Amino acid sequence: MPRFSQLGSVAVLLGSLAACGADSEGRYAGLDTAHIESSALSYKIRYLSPPWKRVKDDPLATGARKSVPVAGGLRDVLEGSGLVLAIERESSINEMGLTYAKYVLEAAVLRCDAGELNGDESCALFLADGDYRARANSEDSGFFGPEAQEASNDAGQTFYELMTRDKTTFRYKRLAFFETGDRLLAVRLYIEANPGLADPLTTRMIQTLEIVDPDGKPVSDATRAQALGAAR
Repeated sequence: MPRFSQLGSVAVLLGSLAACGADSEGRYAGLDTAHIESSALSYKIRYLSPPWKRVKDDPLATGARKSVPVAGGLRDVLEGSGLVLAIERESSINEMGLTYAKYVLEAAVLRCDAGELNGDESCALFLADGDYRARANSEDSGFFGPEAQEASNDAGQTFYELMTRDKTTFRYKRLAFFETGDRLLAVRLYIEANPGLADPLTTRMIQTLEIVDPDGKPVSDATRAQALGAAR
């Protein structure tokens, strides 16, 4: 895509995301919404299409791929919870002849066992801390600081994020683990790209991901607090 087209797309997306609206949908005018409804948990994320495209035949999206890497191992994905988005394809490593999508976004719901968590620790925090430690040993890490960083989305829901870079492919990776209404469940959001990912566009896209109830409304702080308290 020509540079001026990319900048135009960025400006449109940032403008759409920043616009004020009467409700959470109003501020996302002009954006597509991916609404994933699994048996245990539902979530939404907004994106501009083009340049983003939903990849429905990706193994994670179809359910053929049943796990994702977390903390140096693999963790099962809850059935029906996978989502994949991508932006254009280009050759990123000439010497190796490899072709990657310029940007790839994956999301999925993961489950923790109660015995893995300490005190009132959430699955999201547990996974983020473990993933940071594992990646710090094998990838360039610490772009956001010495540990996974706490942040919140447009609905005020908490997530923990980190960014690393693969030492072989030089691809950047930005990850966010979202707390949900269930202490044992988390949504893992993973973005991989050739360009660096510590930019306002990527940050705003991450902030549009919301954990929602069966009616598609964001799960409130009160609901999450009640769920966390009941699990203590």
